This record gives sequence, C-alpha cells and structure tokens, in this order.
Amino acid sequence: MPKTRMEFWVDKLQKNVERDQRNMEALQDDGWQALILWECEIKTDLESVAAKIQRFLA
Repeated sequence: MPKTRMEFWVDKLQKNVERDQRNMEALQDDGWQALILWECEIKTDLESVAAKIQRFLA
C-alpha cells in the first residue's frame, strides 16, 4: 500500500475489487469460466502458474 494519499488508494483499490467481482459474475452468468493470473505470479513462479492453468483446463 502506498504511504501517501492513503484515502485515494484505499478507495481506488476497493473499487477495483468491486469491478473485478462484477465482471467475474457477468462472465459466469454468461456461461464462461475465468482464470485470474497475476503478473507477479507469472514473473516469479512459472511452474506454479503452469500447474494452475492445467488444473483450470482439466
């Protein structure tokens, strides 16, 4: 969490979470399954990411 403008960042990040939840629910309502991969995962642990993708596709 940034140390400056805390109120701004807390509000922004909360809105991002709410937006992501709405989008995921909309996809599921339309019959889609979605897998979320975080950039930090991809950069640091490709083996775990590959296993996560394989489990998702199985």
